[in-house]
Amino acid sequence: MIEITIDGIVSKNVIAELKNSFPEGVRSLSGVVLFCQFSNYDIKIGTKFTQLTVQGEVKYFGVVTLVKITQQFDRLLNEIPKGWRTICEFKFDNLESDKLLDWLPVINSWREGTDKRVVLLG
Repeated sequence: MIEITIDGIVSKNVIAELKNSFPEGVRSLSGVVLFCQFSNYDIKIGTKFTQLTVQGEVKYFGVVTLVKITQQFDRLLNEIPKGWRTICEFKFDNLESDKLLDWLPVINSWREGTDKRVVLLG
């Protein structure tokens, strides 16, 4: 099973600064952009996750697809490299993006992350 820990939803201000990765800002998004913690796996674009947990409790069952990966220097990547923190766009099937606000804060950096353990599992 693959997992990635999520710190929070990337703020609109940060997305606007990532001009290479998101040239049209939030208008170009097909999903939700999240700050992801150090990965224990190499995870390729297109990887599908099936649940989101908060403090070990499943909050969402459904398909979550990794659609875009970048990092703090606005360099697009084809995969989340093992041992890296990344900024990733995920598309949640059948989930209102506002619902994520119940579980994750909108933040400007990894240092502002949630004190809850939020994990995508696939």
